[in-house]
Amino acid sequence: MRYSFLAFFLLCSSSAFGDLLYGLSTSIPGTVYTVNTATGAATPFVNLTNELLTSLVDITILDGTLYASDVIAGAGAPSNFGSIDPVTGAFTALNQQGGSTNWQALAANPTLGILYAADETGVTVPLISVSPSGAFSTIGNTNIQISDLAYDSVHGILYAVDDSDNLYTVNVTTAAATLIGSTGLGNQIKIGLGYDSNNNVLYANFVGNHSLYTLNTTTGAATLVGANGTTVEIDGLADFGVVSITPEPATIALIGLGLGALVCYRRRPKRQAGR
Repeated sequence: MRYSFLAFFLLCSSSAFGDLLYGLSTSIPGTVYTVNTATGAATPFVNLTNELLTSLVDITILDGTLYASDVIAGAGAPSNFGSIDPVTGAFTALNQQGGSTNWQALAANPTLGILYAADETGVTVPLISVSPSGAFSTIGNTNIQISDLAYDSVHGILYAVDDSDNLYTVNVTTAAATLIGSTGLGNQIKIGLGYDSNNNVLYANFVGNHSLYTLNTTTGAATLVGANGTTVEIDGLADFGVVSITPEPATIALIGLGLGALVCYRRRPKRQAGR
């Protein structure tokens, strides 16, 4: 059965599953957090164990694997795109971002099995297609200063927020950006975006006040969910809804789901008691 640890954890801890997003901090060391979508509260999940720091990062999930960008091994070392082991925190570099230190935005498209990145090094800010192995190519120029990306896998929409906290859609074929509207959060260098495709909600984690918001996908307006409860900057937010789990064979999958449901059921009273 090909369940990853992360996929199983998501199955048991999400609100249908969805009351958790996943974020990555700008810190030494970089830390993966879970972020409660009902309260905004952030809880450390795992520290990156073999990297010195993360800086203006992003994180996303594709096929049960955590990917991150702008992860740095040490002083003077290049910034890397790669995967994170959710058990040990070990980071595996898959490319050096073409020499860029500014892949500040990641999102995953589960239908195509690819990731999107945005390189904010210059004024054109290209949208980049990245394979799970790390191979990448430029789609086109967005011409906006992208702070983060999130992909709605239900409707096939790529969202972006810029450094002035305006919300956009981005065409995944041409990279052309179309303004939706202002979030109203004020100019900040970084917002983390994550789309929960299970519940059709676009989330934003705002480093200015360390709080989680929902964003109106028609107007861009932000609505406060709650504070993270930490002063650490969680500026990367994972797109929870792009998780896919493909167990095989089917009969074993049914057994696995049954066991997973049992574990979730046994854990649920304890989690509720802590609320």
